[in-house]
Amino acid sequence: MTDAPSLTLDEGVELGYALVLRVAADAGVRALPIKGPVLSRQGLRAHRSSADVDVLVDPAGLPRVQAALEAIGWHDDGFYDTPGIVPWHSVNHRHPQWPCEVDLHHWFPGFLADPGVVFDVLWARRTTVELAARSIDAPDVVAHAAIIALHHLRDGHDTYKQGLLVDLAAVVAGWTDDRRDDLARLAAATGASHALAPFLQQVGVPVLAATVPLAIPTRDWDLRSQTHTTEVFPWLVGLSRTPWHRRPAFVWQAWRTGDQAVRRAGESDRRAVAAARRARLRRAARAMPDAVREYRRLRRG
Repeated sequence: MTDAPSLTLDEGVELGYALVLRVAADAGVRALPIKGPVLSRQGLRAHRSSADVDVLVDPAGLPRVQAALEAIGWHDDGFYDTPGIVPWHSVNHRHPQWPCEVDLHHWFPGFLADPGVVFDVLWARRTTVELAARSIDAPDVVAHAAIIALHHLRDGHDTYKQGLLVDLAAVVAGWTDDRRDDLARLAAATGASHALAPFLQQVGVPVLAATVPLAIPTRDWDLRSQTHTTEVFPWLVGLSRTPWHRRPAFVWQAWRTGDQAVRRAGESDRRAVAAARRARLRRAARAMPDAVREYRRLRRG
């Protein structure tokens, strides 16, 4: 029998950041803590508890960090069988004796330049913060504001996140002109100007053209960030981008998506899997008309 977690959530989050950063350093991989308590330390949000640990790692070193975490009992339990309009950006890890999850990000949605280029830019401007009684490298306040703004903008119709974006804008609006101009330059250097444009305009910052090639089309960001029907919409986009001869296999994949999660939950018999498939089909049928309308509207736009 596995012992129950003995850490509180707040303790687990702070110590989790310290742990992952130490594991990454020992593996020779650069890593930066993002979101969570670091935002509070930097004055970018009021203090509140975080539910998990988010760390942005050098994309080239992600497999090494994953392997090192696996070696000490952290296991990737995510399911990545749903298509994404933009590429998958993180992998999820759990530990039976830890009260929170660890999300390893090799890229952050909205930075549309090559992930390696983006990480180098963020790493070059890193600063230090105090976390878990130690000094750690972290994104500087300008870069971290960009990260959290993109996090909120990714779900443009989420009213809660849009409220948080307003709070962030109030903080950034109080910066000096030089610091706010630095935000515009950072956006251009990471291919984030397009994704950040609504926020930059909100705080009176110029939207500059990207100064690096984009690895992800701005159109894909728009499709990801402007839809309500997030469960069905990516499948429509994926189907439209799949050659005709491969579409039957794509539809079969959609039908089976989620089977692994059902089995991992202990429901391994065929009836449980079939029931889960029927439930997904009913949800998809209810959401499909709105998803089709959104797809047509966004394609025209």
